[in-house]
Amino acid sequence: MGGLHRANRQDAPAPLRRLRPRPARGAAKGTSVELEQGMLDELLLVCTFVGTRKVNDDDESDVESFVRGEDCVAWLQDLQRALRRDDGDARAVRTTVGAWDVLRSKLLPLAEQSGNDLVATRTLCKIFVLLTMPLSEKCHQALAARPDPVKDKTRAAEALKKRQLLREAAERQARQLIEARLAFAERPKVLRGLLRMFEGARKPRERRSSNDDADVELALTLLRNLVAPLPHTSDRNERDAGSSLDALVKALSDELVLDTVADLCSASSKRENRHWGLVLVEVLAPLLAQHKPADIAQTEVLSQKKSERASTRKDVDDRLERAL
Repeated sequence: MGGLHRANRQDAPAPLRRLRPRPARGAAKGTSVELEQGMLDELLLVCTFVGTRKVNDDDESDVESFVRGEDCVAWLQDLQRALRRDDGDARAVRTTVGAWDVLRSKLLPLAEQSGNDLVATRTLCKIFVLLTMPLSEKCHQALAARPDPVKDKTRAAEALKKRQLLREAAERQARQLIEARLAFAERPKVLRGLLRMFEGARKPRERRSSNDDADVELALTLLRNLVAPLPHTSDRNERDAGSSLDALVKALSDELVLDTVADLCSASSKRENRHWGLVLVEVLAPLLAQHKPADIAQTEVLSQKKSERASTRKDVDDRLERAL
């Protein structure tokens, strides 16, 4: 990818300047599912022209910056199409993008720069949703399946190989979802940018557009994906899944995203907000599952006590300021 980032969109071969990605078809090779070479080349081109990282040599600290690519929104839309055409179970496109660390190294830095570009923000949010989709039911079944020597003797070798390939793909997806949580937690500015997607929810019903509803739905779906429970694939992944969720929840709380979700919950009984009820439950359920019912019941009491203590501290500070 290093040599391609200096090119611009006009340097790309004519058939690839405006990609129409084919459905991602995996070809089994050895013990992994790999993309066909043509699709792999197209995906590499798309990820390259989105933008590139640049080290500022003038600064002794060697601070990295991100340079947005020319026509990057068009390239993002190509990436979105490729992800939409990805296989629903093995997800070769998604795991390839994850293996290249595109989310952390390119998409999230680009999202930080695109706060004032609503089209880019929407497209990136759609890509984030596609990259963080929970594992399919078949993947969960493949992870839960245990070798059965008796039954396996009656199964065709091809079927056993297919099951093993799907299990390996599911394990890669689960690990990449953990990495995605951590990547978002490390980019509070991106989480802060999600607040813009909720702006439509504050509008009266008569002033709300279909785009406003779609933006809220996208942001909530991304949050649902990021906090969704992950399958147990190893002791290490189980520990990392818990710590990554803790880091993400803290970042969401610090950037007031959880407060925004809570406000939306309080207004969910309104007719214009009822269609978000299910996804709101899907966001909150994994978060509440981490706590005991008694702890949740005490939240309001503790919040009131903290508010009272804060008022007391403010009174003390005010008196001290007047005295000084």
